[in-house]
Amino acid sequence: MKKIFIILCFFYSIGLCDTEMHYTILKYENFSSQKKAITSLIQTKSSFILTNVKKFSPLIEKLEDLINDYNMTCRIYTRNRAWIVLGGALLPIVGKPVASLGFPLIIIHNLITLNPNYEIAKDYLNDRLILTYQY
Repeated sequence: MKKIFIILCFFYSIGLCDTEMHYTILKYENFSSQKKAITSLIQTKSSFILTNVKKFSPLIEKLEDLINDYNMTCRIYTRNRAWIVLGGALLPIVGKPVASLGFPLIIIHNLITLNPNYEIAKDYLNDRLILTYQY
C-alpha cells in the first residue's frame, strides 16, 4: 500500500495525474488580446491554466500586477521544484550542496508568501502557467 501511495505521489508531482479538471484552460496568444478574459477570471476568483506560454517572466509580471490591482496576493513558484532539487541531490559532486540549499529555500519562500490568494505555477515542461485560487 505504501508503494502505491509513493507512486501516485510521484505521478501527481510530475503532472501525469489529471487533477486540474475544475480549471478554465486558455490558449495564450498575447496579453493585450486576452486581458479582458484573464481579468474576468481573476475577478471571479477562478482557477485557470494558460497554455502555449513561451516567455514566462513578462507574462508573470503582468499577471502579478493584475492580481495586486484587486488587492490580492500571489505566490510564484516552479512546478515540480522539489523533484528538481531532489534530482540535483543525486549528482555526485555538485548535487549535494544544491539539494542542501534547495529544500530550505523552498520552505523559506513558502513562509514569506504565506496564505496567498493565488498560486502561480510555472510549468516549463508543458509551456503553461497554472493559476490556482486558494480558498
